Amino acid sequence: MTLFNDSTLFKYFAVNTAELVIQNKTLKFSNPKDFNDPIDCDLDKLTFKIDSISSEVEKELEEVKVHYGQKTKGLELEAIDPQKLISFYKNSQKEKLKASKVCCFSKTPYSIPMWSHYADDHKGICMIFNMNMDTPFNHIPENKLNQGPVTYESFKSSNYFESKKAAIEKLFFTKTPEWNYESEYRYFSKKIDEFQVFKTGFLKGVIFGIRFDDSQVETFIQFCKSHGFANLNFSRCYPENSKINLTRISH
Repeated sequence: MTLFNDSTLFKYFAVNTAELVIQNKTLKFSNPKDFNDPIDCDLDKLTFKIDSISSEVEKELEEVKVHYGQKTKGLELEAIDPQKLISFYKNSQKEKLKASKVCCFSKTPYSIPMWSHYADDHKGICMIFNMNMDTPFNHIPENKLNQGPVTYESFKSSNYFESKKAAIEKLFFTKTPEWNYESEYRYFSKKIDEFQVFKTGFLKGVIFGIRFDDSQVETFIQFCKSHGFANLNFSRCYPENSKINLTRISH
């Protein structure tokens, strides 16, 4: 039986962290430098080749010319040392990366490694979120929130000058194939606080891990209700044929 549709997201937690999420209605956005993968969001994924320039970066290039004292109009960049141009853009993207924060989800609740790594060896929970909500966070406008699934691929660079959009997607939404078990989906924004308040309707349910304390299931359900989450769906993991399966909990 299929319990979830394609618009569902999942996030794994230890119990104590999950309680804080419920109590405060907040999710953590992390800077990429704090990721457990040190080559995630690696700026080496970006190249800056001026032989192919899209219209979306023309305005930026005009600003670069002003920065280096070149006053002619148009895209005559020959007067600028190519290495200076590359350095300027790399530093610019480095500053943007410092200002960026990411909130990571998964597209699956059935990953045994995810339960092991992020949900206290299956003693924690996995929260269910609604991906279709346009503005899930109270203080991040829709036009300031980027989101999308992570693509898993071997190293390929992307020319920022050819397509700014493709380059940013490459930077924030690609990881190496070793991580594909995460089936990751991300939200990211810039210049925001680390903890962001989410709307009550963003959270749709809770899944208890295989090793979650049976005596605490009802307690956690009531804890959710007491903090304004009265209509959540609750499920429980159980092992079946060396895989994780789920069953709904009536409450």
